[in-house]
Amino acid sequence: MSELHVLNGEGTAVNFRQSGIPGDLVVWNEALCTGPVRGDICFPSFWKMRAHYFDQEISSVAPTVNAKKYREIMIPELHKLEAISSYQRVTLWFENDLFCQINLMGVIAWMSQKTLQSTQVHLICINEFPAIPDFRGLGQFSPHQFQQIISLSKLLTDDDLHRAQDVWSIYSSQQPHELALLSPSPAFPYWERARELYFSRFPSVFNGLGALQQRILEMLKNGPKKANSLIRELLLSQGDWGLGDLQYLEILNSLHAAIDGENELHLNDIGKNLLKGNLDFMSLGTDRYALGGVLNNRYRWNGKTLIPQS
Repeated sequence: MSELHVLNGEGTAVNFRQSGIPGDLVVWNEALCTGPVRGDICFPSFWKMRAHYFDQEISSVAPTVNAKKYREIMIPELHKLEAISSYQRVTLWFENDLFCQINLMGVIAWMSQKTLQSTQVHLICINEFPAIPDFRGLGQFSPHQFQQIISLSKLLTDDDLHRAQDVWSIYSSQQPHELALLSPSPAFPYWERARELYFSRFPSVFNGLGALQQRILEMLKNGPKKANSLIRELLLSQGDWGLGDLQYLEILNSLHAAIDGENELHLNDIGKNLLKGNLDFMSLGTDRYALGGVLNNRYRWNGKTLIPQS
């Protein structure tokens, strides 16, 4: 049986390539949980938009990551994925966190906008592994352990694929609050948690900060920290976020009005007042940024639901 494996990142691919598992390989080198997206994910214009985002936004915090670099690591993988209908089976390898869950929905949406014909789509998505007590992701697996978990793959039905398409359609739209209207799906048991984390990235009704912005300011409340130490602490304690250093650098950069310092970061008066709830972050006129298909200032998060803003 001809088989294609779609992996969640290069960190997973390193040992997977040595596992002896038969089939071709595509590495999904994207971060669809950050920056602008649209519904037409399989069109070239979508990827031009994403390259522009990396060139204009990500390169401001990581100069080596630009449109050229993005095209080098992503576009060749997309070209390999174009042959998807020629495979009898496609196995998706993704994790339970927000980063992977949104990428997973994007991959399935991409495939669903192609003609799959008789291709079977299987999913491996876990949040624990007995042999790895501090399980953080598929990149921790040895080549032999990849062979052990391939038996955990589950066949996705047409209804499952349609559900992922629905999620992507709403996530990439101007009405992300409608994600809460979708009933839970047993095929994607980690999506509900990922959706909650996604919602919490919108400005809170308390002080206009997203959940991760709030967390960074709280980490600085007890004293200055070096930027690299702050990022490392976020990475080690992030739980179900699954973000990388580039995403945290971008979030940290969005807080420039509330933080002073270069080598040693510390809260200024704006940051202190934000934590007290005496100031609304969105009133500062800071940069607006995309959360899925909509700008962050279009909604507020009250801890339970997204509230549209006029």
